[in-house]
Amino acid sequence: MNNNILNQFNQKVAEDKQKECLIQFEKGLIDENTFGIRYEAADLLKGIQSPVGAVRFFGNHEMLKTEDGWQLIKGKKANVGENLDQVLNPQDDLEKGRKGLAIGTIKEYNGRKMIKTSNGWKFHGEGKSEKAQNHVKDALKHHTEKDEYPSWTTPSHLDKEDHAVLKGIYDLYKKGKFKEALRDAQDCDTIVRDSIPPKIWKEIGGKLTTSGEEKLNSKKYGSDPELDKLVDDRDYKVRIAVAGQGYGLDKLVNDKDPDVRIAVANQGHGLEKLISDDDFDVRMAVAKHGYGLAKLVNDEDYRIRAEVAKHGYGLDKLINDKESDVRIAVAEQGYGLDKLVDDRHPIIRREVANQGYGLEKLVNDKDSRVRVAVANQGYGLEKLIGDDDFSVRAAVADQGYGLAKLVKDHHCVVREAVASQGYGLDKLVNDEDPNVRMMAKRVMLSKK
Repeated sequence: MNNNILNQFNQKVAEDKQKECLIQFEKGLIDENTFGIRYEAADLLKGIQSPVGAVRFFGNHEMLKTEDGWQLIKGKKANVGENLDQVLNPQDDLEKGRKGLAIGTIKEYNGRKMIKTSNGWKFHGEGKSEKAQNHVKDALKHHTEKDEYPSWTTPSHLDKEDHAVLKGIYDLYKKGKFKEALRDAQDCDTIVRDSIPPKIWKEIGGKLTTSGEEKLNSKKYGSDPELDKLVDDRDYKVRIAVAGQGYGLDKLVNDKDPDVRIAVANQGHGLEKLISDDDFDVRMAVAKHGYGLAKLVNDEDYRIRAEVAKHGYGLDKLINDKESDVRIAVAEQGYGLDKLVDDRHPIIRREVANQGYGLEKLVNDKDSRVRVAVANQGYGLEKLIGDDDFSVRAAVADQGYGLAKLVKDHHCVVREAVASQGYGLDKLVNDEDPNVRMMAKRVMLSKK
């Protein structure tokens, strides 16, 4: 069976699985959570991985992809295609000869307000139910927050201060600081503490109530025959989807496919076993949790050791690591800069400069990348303006220094940097280099 035929076969199987689970859901044979897991598994079988915030219409049901998987927003009949970007596509405006709608534009679609963002059209305003509103908040949060946190850290019934506390607990958990995480959790109000998943609560040293244990056990293999079939599915993508929902981890931790074991590790499950996994990516997933750093600091793979350094562990040992990537991670922690300022590798000295250390020495570094980093700190500009390397002079221009001189620089990259500062535009708009002219015109237009 060639790849094309296999892909067609997978598409057909996946579509049949989705139709079957929709029928079972509408008959009340499976709940909404099970529907979401199966739908996601079939998606992965088709090679589709939708981002958080995506919207789909399946049968008569509207679905929103949240951090916890596909969620159904019931009570809305679909009359359109797969997602709202197809309905409210700004490209339509361009094809009709218009300039397109600006980011921030609000439109109404099927009774719902939508706002145009840099990532397309997203929900704006209220949905039809409390649950729908919560899904919308989760989707919007994903697009507006720089750092990603699991959904349990931002429950809708708690305020921003409580969210900050839960995120702090999660950060400590990820770093392997279980005692500190438990301490902070115990200081919380009960309503806040109850948002912490039972598995994580138990992992950091908390004790579960009887109902908590029951909830945790309900995710174990053997507790749901239908989901057990997905745990045993021959397609590893389906098993990854199930692991992503936190089900059957006790079995999937021993899966033959490393990608499945990575998904298990991402759930924070079985780390004591997976820390010794033969696969690098599995151990990396363990390291990202901040687990077992005392062992991983000696890992044979330098990328694992670099991850350990990012957690601030074993820096006194890792500063002498033979691999430059590890020493960079040490420098990023601001550790041992007095030693690393003389490191043989220029990218490490550059990171030292990025930390604002040893600039009086690094301003004379033989590597231009290091001197650029010094200029980016705003140091030694009076010296670096005459540097032989154009990238250094451009970095000086980026600081807004010496523009009257640099506007005449022989290198186009330097003149482009001058134009970006809004200096000498009347001259640079007629520059011989097209990139310089374009930058000058762009800045001039932005000022109108």
